[in-house]
Amino acid sequence: MSHSIELKGIESLLFRLADLSECAKRFFGSSGFKPESTMRLRDKALEAEELRAYAQRFVQADPRFAAELFAAANRHEVQA
Repeated sequence: MSHSIELKGIESLLFRLADLSECAKRFFGSSGFKPESTMRLRDKALEAEELRAYAQRFVQADPRFAAELFAAANRHEVQA
């Protein structure tokens, strides 16, 4: 009888883990990426966008400097 109770408990736990797995897939996406790497990519994209906004201020006055900043933003965004 105790084996039956243990198996029901394990079965219940497995169903809960399956539900948790489904929730995680919906929350993080089903592509299997790690949340840490996604946050790092978002941070890099945000930093690159801020640098592009800063570079835009120099397009007229110093186009070469602006071009260097745009290139740096692209390099930063590509590095993971």
